[in-house]
Amino acid sequence: MVTQVSHDEQNNSIKKPVNNPSSGFTTSNDVQRPHPPTFHPLTSHSMMSPQKSHTLYYLPPRNRAPLNRSTILLLETYQNLSEIFRKKLEEEAQRKRAKKALFYPIREGEIVNSRYKMVEFLGKGSFGQVVKAQVLDNDLEPTDQMVAIKIIRKSASFFNQGKREVEIIKKINEYPDNGINFIVKFIEQFIYQGHLCIVFELLSHSLLDLVNLTLQTEPLKPGLSLRMVHKLTHQLVCALATLESMQIIHCDLKPENVALTSPNRAHIKLLDFGSSCHVWENTANLYPYIQSRYYRAPEVLLGCPYGMPIDMWSLGCIVVELYTAKPLFVGQDAIEQLYAIIDVLGLPPNHMFQEASHFKKFFRQLPDGSLELKRKHKRKPRRIEDIINAKPENPEHLAYFLDLVKRMLTYDPDKRIKPYEALRHPFILYGPNTIKPQQQTENPFSREFERKLSPLCKTAN
Repeated sequence: MVTQVSHDEQNNSIKKPVNNPSSGFTTSNDVQRPHPPTFHPLTSHSMMSPQKSHTLYYLPPRNRAPLNRSTILLLETYQNLSEIFRKKLEEEAQRKRAKKALFYPIREGEIVNSRYKMVEFLGKGSFGQVVKAQVLDNDLEPTDQMVAIKIIRKSASFFNQGKREVEIIKKINEYPDNGINFIVKFIEQFIYQGHLCIVFELLSHSLLDLVNLTLQTEPLKPGLSLRMVHKLTHQLVCALATLESMQIIHCDLKPENVALTSPNRAHIKLLDFGSSCHVWENTANLYPYIQSRYYRAPEVLLGCPYGMPIDMWSLGCIVVELYTAKPLFVGQDAIEQLYAIIDVLGLPPNHMFQEASHFKKFFRQLPDGSLELKRKHKRKPRRIEDIINAKPENPEHLAYFLDLVKRMLTYDPDKRIKPYEALRHPFILYGPNTIKPQQQTENPFSREFERKLSPLCKTAN
């Protein structure tokens, strides 16, 4: 409260102050002498009108911060701050409890759906949690079979997303094609205590774990051998060929979503179809945010129409990471991610700019028609050739590998290599063998698989 004091009242320092309504101010009866006048911090002679220049402004003692609040009112100040912090901590605890309530509390040894016994917690994501479980027989006796149970968070949106994943993965598993051998096997679904539970076959380590293992065991020469990269790439191309023939976009292809079937076998399977969709659903723009950032295709970053080629872009990023043990394009956000791609591949073609709904987010067009990056970016130009050739390998073998990577990472989605075309690429057909391709017998599986898929892929286009 601001109190006004006239000059006459200030001079009367002996008498007890009294209330005087006509003077335009009020004093407290328990004050024996008036406090010295103090100018209000927001008031000065230059700001006052001439008619009111005789009036002085001061704050009552209990409102003089921070002097009184740090001295005679220190205890009260600490009490107020303590109350403020207590309320904030309580609100934060409530938010955490509400968020945690959406996840099912995992308890090892618990029997779920009278068929599965929880054994081990495997991981957690935005969708929910994954646990390792042991299959029980009709007498609730444990068997030798282990499965992975994906427990979806108790939320309407996550529940619907989980139902879509079940719908897509069931459709894939029922598809009569060899490519499903490289896609995780769905077992069943059920509702347990309000949570949607999806049961899959239990897989081993992910490709990310495999790459990290090379960083630990061979820090001077990390990454997988070219022969191993060839085996894994071949299988992933087969999986994408199957998805393309079914008009399904995975939408989240990354090393974490590819796992070995066994620690001792170079056999992998594609998993996590929680973000997948059909091509015709994408036309309704149901999924504006897809793909993990490091593996996000440029058409998705720019806001262009996208389709199945975005999975091939992700695969191109993955195979380079498998070989070098480093992500190819690293950005802290979507803008830096596109700039990282430009550092290696240059600017996208002009027709993509014309279709890009997020063009102004990344670029600024100058009066002369040229483009300028909207955010300051210290360019670090690199070439894919230099990145791949950093490891000592047969130059001829690297040439085939490099050509395939370049075709996977083509800006234009229409010109990007298709899965059934990749099956006939020399790197997939022959692999990094010492025999020259002209003398090498073709991989019969690739031919058989490509022959079986070609009619379906052509009709899909």
